[in-house]
Amino acid sequence: MSWFNYGVLPASRNEALQNVGDEGHIHCLYEPFKAQAEPLEGQFRCEKCKGFYGGSRIVDSDDKKKWICIFCDAYNPWHPDMPDCETYVSQTGGGKSQDNVLVIVIDTICDKEELHALQSALRLKPNTKYSLVTLHRNGDVAVHSPDMKRSFSAKHHKIEHYLKRLNHEYFIKHLDQGLFDSVSVMGAINRLEAKNSHSGKRGKRSTGLALFLASILGDEVVCFLSGPCTESLGKVASREKKNTMRQQHDLDKSAKYFDDARQFYSKMKSAASFTIFASSLDQIGFMEMSDVFNSAAQFDSFKDERFVHTLDKFLDKRSSAISNLRLTVVSSGRLLVDGALTRASSAKPTLNNYSDTSRGEGRSNTWTLESPYLDPENLVVPLSLSIVTGATIRDANENVPEQLYMQFQLEYTQNGASFAHVHTKIIPTSNSPNCLVVNSFNPKIELVYLMKSISYQVLKGKFTTDQLQRIRYQLDTVAIAKHESQDFLKFYYGLRRTPLFTTRNVSPDQRVLFLHQINRSSIETSLCYALPSVVQFQSGNKILPFPSQDLLSDPTPTVMDGGYFVGVRYAQKDIEDVEAAKEAAKLIMSSRFPEPLYIDTVIGGSQDRFFKSKLIPVDDEGARILETQDIPFVNFVGLVEKRSKGE
Repeated sequence: MSWFNYGVLPASRNEALQNVGDEGHIHCLYEPFKAQAEPLEGQFRCEKCKGFYGGSRIVDSDDKKKWICIFCDAYNPWHPDMPDCETYVSQTGGGKSQDNVLVIVIDTICDKEELHALQSALRLKPNTKYSLVTLHRNGDVAVHSPDMKRSFSAKHHKIEHYLKRLNHEYFIKHLDQGLFDSVSVMGAINRLEAKNSHSGKRGKRSTGLALFLASILGDEVVCFLSGPCTESLGKVASREKKNTMRQQHDLDKSAKYFDDARQFYSKMKSAASFTIFASSLDQIGFMEMSDVFNSAAQFDSFKDERFVHTLDKFLDKRSSAISNLRLTVVSSGRLLVDGALTRASSAKPTLNNYSDTSRGEGRSNTWTLESPYLDPENLVVPLSLSIVTGATIRDANENVPEQLYMQFQLEYTQNGASFAHVHTKIIPTSNSPNCLVVNSFNPKIELVYLMKSISYQVLKGKFTTDQLQRIRYQLDTVAIAKHESQDFLKFYYGLRRTPLFTTRNVSPDQRVLFLHQINRSSIETSLCYALPSVVQFQSGNKILPFPSQDLLSDPTPTVMDGGYFVGVRYAQKDIEDVEAAKEAAKLIMSSRFPEPLYIDTVIGGSQDRFFKSKLIPVDDEGARILETQDIPFVNFVGLVEKRSKGE
């Protein structure tokens, strides 16, 4: 599936600049696994160009049916099993099983209860082979195998020398790469002993060395960390606890350790797929490691039920993960691709349908995407597009067709078999009868595109306050241009209160995790990050109110979905509507990875303040009731309208 911020594309340059904004660029979100694709036997590629069957006309020619390629008008042989649909998937290669190796990294510099909780939570799959790497209190990193254990000291001059150069060959010579099965690796894990730092200092933790060694042992790594790296390359904090970890104001200067650590981890970003779980809400260096990890989550403790559920989901999702993702976009001659704004790398282009105005990963129509992808149902690729519009109204009327075409060809591997997922989109232009650009604006798609594209930009290193101010200005400019859309302003107002827009009451690590979750969430979930969705349960019926101050005094059982949290609020327990609300919350939580934070509160209870903080002050009275300094929504709308008039 694909969505555009405008359902009608401008035919003329004036239309593009006047109605679309962003210098006429169109924003697109490609969400391939949103809906079930029609299965198709065989691969039907046009014999003349790079297009696949899709959105094609079927005609009779020489007593045989043909399908006409929408991109080059070539006639191609038609087959009876060709589906009449815009989206289909075809298996292109056999289903041979692949080697399935998972490297487990465990930080033993923790309390005994934490390690015991992790040991109890690990329920490993029997059809997987494992490697084990551990971090120890003396600063060593140990690599385990069924026959031996080899320790590496990050302070040893040779280790540090070759680690700095990410020299695989040196370390491979000293590693026994024998693999564990699920039973033997659990035996090795259960024999581990936790030894926390008792010196009043942070533990000697060589996280950088541990991650690098893990990347040598396998392509998939899961790490269980209890604190920040304090030793050697990748160091993000001093051992002295009086020296706090960097905060936002430190990033505006030259934060100690930050640049060196970030550069080191960035060099490792293609070494393996890293998933990191932390058993502490303190900062451990997620900002420095933001280029490295594919998935990450932070917990109060590994004893948390939420961690156990998230870990189970991680181990289950590995069996259905997709890998070797390669996306190719084929388009009409007047529709050009500026780039993909996501974690990807541009590959050799297959067509010259990309623009000179590169955005994100540009200069190509083909990208290698992040791999493996644990939850394909949440895969969304933001794309920026350019339209070769008519220079004049006459030129636009004569030369721009009534429809333009775009085809997404996603190749991937799953369970050893290779597939091609083909989605074709037909988009009308303003030359089509009764089609107006200005009436086709989709505020939700525009907002999610902005969220994902800006998260992508920030995570590439734009962390300073000055860069944040520029982002705010960029977003405010869009809001002013779209001021007539109340839906857009509601979501945008909510977005202004999130860590994408502000660093208030949030650490750098927390902000990075928030932005990372936006990048890895579906369109529907991303909207919840901006403006929590609310469902109330009343006498078996569902009500969908706006999350305003009015809900504060409303006793109706309520579910609030904020993307990274799900809350249930009610006046009294043990009534049918409350149970229905809790069941709805459980369904939401079970569908998310990592599992969201769960808030269960009676009105006026200890956690009711959290619920209160997420409500929108509609007017001055609402701001007073909610005890917030945020500008009320109606005042915000008035301010945007004034600025749109140049006042």
